[in-house]
Amino acid sequence: MSDETEQDKRPKPLLQLARDKFKDSGGLTDAETLMFEKTELGEQALIPGDGSSRAKAADWDDAPVIHASRIEWLCTDNEARKCVTHKGIWVARVRIEGKLDLECVRLPFQLSFMDCAFEGDIALVDAEVRGLYLDGSHAKSITADRVKVDGNVHLRNGFSAQGEVRLLGATIGGDLSCTDGKFSNEGRMCFIADGVKVAGNVFLCEGFSAQGEVRLLGATIGINLECDNGKFSNKGGKCLFADGVKVAGSAFLRNGFSAQGEVRLLGASIGGNLECDNGKFSNKGGDCLSAHGAKVDGRVFLRNGFSADGAVDFTGAEVKRIFHWHGIETPEKAKLGLRSAKVGTLYDEEKSWPKQGQLYLQGLVYDEIVYLAPTDAKSRIKWLRLQPSENFSPQPYEQLAKVLKDQGHEEEAKDILVAKNKDPGFLERMNPRHRPLHWVYGALSGYGYLPFRAGKLAVAFIVVGCVVFWIGGSTGLITPSKVKAYGNDVSGVDKAYPGFNSVVYSLDAFVPIVNLHQEEFWLPNPNKGCLFWSICGVEFRVGELFLFYLWFHIIAGWVLTTLFVTGLTKLMRS
Repeated sequence: MSDETEQDKRPKPLLQLARDKFKDSGGLTDAETLMFEKTELGEQALIPGDGSSRAKAADWDDAPVIHASRIEWLCTDNEARKCVTHKGIWVARVRIEGKLDLECVRLPFQLSFMDCAFEGDIALVDAEVRGLYLDGSHAKSITADRVKVDGNVHLRNGFSAQGEVRLLGATIGGDLSCTDGKFSNEGRMCFIADGVKVAGNVFLCEGFSAQGEVRLLGATIGINLECDNGKFSNKGGKCLFADGVKVAGSAFLRNGFSAQGEVRLLGASIGGNLECDNGKFSNKGGDCLSAHGAKVDGRVFLRNGFSADGAVDFTGAEVKRIFHWHGIETPEKAKLGLRSAKVGTLYDEEKSWPKQGQLYLQGLVYDEIVYLAPTDAKSRIKWLRLQPSENFSPQPYEQLAKVLKDQGHEEEAKDILVAKNKDPGFLERMNPRHRPLHWVYGALSGYGYLPFRAGKLAVAFIVVGCVVFWIGGSTGLITPSKVKAYGNDVSGVDKAYPGFNSVVYSLDAFVPIVNLHQEEFWLPNPNKGCLFWSICGVEFRVGELFLFYLWFHIIAGWVLTTLFVTGLTKLMRS
């Protein structure tokens, strides 16, 4: 009797518990029997058969069946759960009928369903599980908002979903891997993980395919976001929507990455690099890569076969190291927006620049241009002129000039500042009445940035003046301007009167800030010299020509001296 009592107290085998539970509801299928037996042993319930030809239960007409209610009971019944080992539930190549509802369930073990077909939805809202593995399986939809997974979530190796896969606010202690996963909900959201927290990596790569919108708004990723060779398609909409994503490592959208639609990374924070080498981005007529306000602590790589059919917009972004834009495929299809962005180093190349009107640089700040990129004024002026003329701003010119000067290219920097004043957009905004004076200002002193041009003209004027005034003095056309010059003898100049010197006279008349006491004592005499022109009774003699030239000489001196001094002051201040 005591032996029978002892036997009654022993826990029943899991299979016996299941048979007792479901004896009135159709009993157990062969697959369910195998699942319960293997689960208690901590082994995989692998349905016998040819694994190579029966790899996916979704394509297997006579696949063994497990009812979802059996799995739910195994996960929620206290006595049954005690029979599950630390390896959890591990099933492969079966069809699971009905909705699998594990909402709010706390599981101390992992769930593994490999190459299975879920005919109904999977619900894991507010559930807790050690790990979730659905490699190679097919599902209609998964709703797992706020699920907590201690380990990894694997939806990979041929996993497919025809509907929404939702992980809103989920917490994942390992990796979220969708490598070679197929997600389809065309025209709608197919993968939603807003606010997800992943301690490891997020893999949407190597055969990953999404027909619909993939969302990672506000997601936190502990290591990397890897989308290499991933295919994202949501034409006319957002194919990868990751505003505010925080990636501790790097974000990889490269090596065969393809996006049909907008990739949005507004306000994203990336601790490493944003790498898009050989990535294909297409959203004709709209933004194909938007990174407004993004912060990248490393580099941004848009190079080596990168292509963009649409706008690449980094407005207000911050890239602490190098922004790469070279080796671009079909650059004529791309728009590049760097307005108000901050970049450590700029690395670009002329053949990869967008076409005219497709480059936006207003407010861009950068510390240097890499030595492999163009630094000559001619190329860089061409680069600046690729901006839309109607949106002219002097800032891109001034920023470039500052960087070139800091890097030792002072003459190139001056040429850039001169080009700023010649920019068609600048001239279009100027009052037409001011343009002639602006042209003269540029011709004489390079708009104040080439003051030595005015200095050279000044020297030329002084030399010419020396010759002209020497001729005037030697021919008697320049005479003393004061009566006392003749003393008591009007036939000759008093020896005490300052003598005439054409060199000193030219300097005295030209330079307004000096007084060499020549101009005040000697003047061209309009009454001297032969008559060369008479009109309406007014006669003009050669002496009058010298007087006119003196006035011109004085005016030129005021203008050129002022331009030289103000330009020199500007250069010293800069």
